[in-house]
Amino acid sequence: MLLTTCFLSLLALAGQATAVSWYFLRYYPASGQKFTSFSGTMTVPTQPQAATIYVWPGLQPTDNSGVYQNVLDGRSGTWWIGSGWCCSNPSLPWGSGFNTYPAETVAFKNTLGSSAWTSTLTRSSTGQTVSNDFALTSKSFNQAIFAIELYDVSWNFGQVAFSNVVITSTGSSDASWCNNKPENYNGATVYSISGVSSSHLYHNSEAKDRSNENKKAKDEKRAKRKTYNTKDSLVVTDPTTSLALSGLSKGRADGIPSSPKAFGDAESVHSEARAHSNEIVLISLQC
Repeated sequence: MLLTTCFLSLLALAGQATAVSWYFLRYYPASGQKFTSFSGTMTVPTQPQAATIYVWPGLQPTDNSGVYQNVLDGRSGTWWIGSGWCCSNPSLPWGSGFNTYPAETVAFKNTLGSSAWTSTLTRSSTGQTVSNDFALTSKSFNQAIFAIELYDVSWNFGQVAFSNVVITSTGSSDASWCNNKPENYNGATVYSISGVSSSHLYHNSEAKDRSNENKKAKDEKRAKRKTYNTKDSLVVTDPTTSLALSGLSKGRADGIPSSPKAFGDAESVHSEARAHSNEIVLISLQC
């Protein structure tokens, strides 16, 4: 289930029976950033038959040495989901998991801690939860991936939907990547994305600097207002009354809020052939 490895192995297996088909979307953060958490909810698709089908959201590091993923596995004929690192460097045991069924939802959460990445999966219909730690703090993850990986089987199980997706990164305040179209490998995936928003969490020192800048801007605007004579100024005076226009006296200071969190309201929809039954759908994506 490692992207780079599987692409190379396809060439080696060209004369054999096994073939892999890839459908995936991939987000990269801004230059110098890395991902620190990745969460959301996956709606379990139908399953026509037992087959080697892997559906997963995951993170891949800058060195492409593996994939840290939450894998919905269709090989037994009943969906099973678990988290893990594929496939070496380092070699880690796969995490625990559980069976899940079509139309159920499973929440996934991958979070960077001080000594490990922690994966938590929750089956919404029963509340069943599994949590596992993976020694991957040395990895710098810069690729967030939504993938469908098929071996000798076609995509015959319909839409794969992810909702309430939150991807956080650190390294700079640039969240513009969130509003861009993701990479669509080989243009093979029909997809739609809605409800996109971006935010930036400031460190305490940065928030203080921003707050001071905002206060300074407000003070400067107040000082400028005091230089106007409301009876004589041609700029702010209504010529019919010689009094200051009330609307102009209510100007607000530009800049970010003084709270540590500043949200941008950039919402967009990217779609290709939305009526297609086989598609990846992302609903409510926050970065």
